[in-house]
Amino acid sequence: MPALTQMLRDPDSDVQIIAAVALATYGPAASSALLPLTAALASEKPALRAAALQALDRIGPDAEPALAAIRDALEDPDKQVRQTAARLLGKFGPSARDSLNSLRSRLDDSSPAVRSAAQEAMRRIAEPNRDH
Repeated sequence: MPALTQMLRDPDSDVQIIAAVALATYGPAASSALLPLTAALASEKPALRAAALQALDRIGPDAEPALAAIRDALEDPDKQVRQTAARLLGKFGPSARDSLNSLRSRLDDSSPAVRSAAQEAMRRIAEPNRDH
């Protein structure tokens, strides 16, 4: 894990993407890379931002400290990143309640997939015990 975490800080964005994709395979065990994965959400490269979100998704509930950065990803110029961020926020259920206004703003997104992901996330946050 330490080597992959260090690779997230490499100046080559391709190396960073490979590290984020590899970290995703470790699931919750990759929680030690939470800070650099969160920082990767500010990258200029959409592929790195998407890979970081996927890794945070696989980390699961331990990624909760990244909620604000995930919420910020709803404003990403890349529709895949926005969709992934919305879907991920829904997985946090009531813990992501602070993201409801940001998700609501995505209901008018230019991408139907983003609109759908935002709507589903809002439902999951508001009704956490309902079958998904």
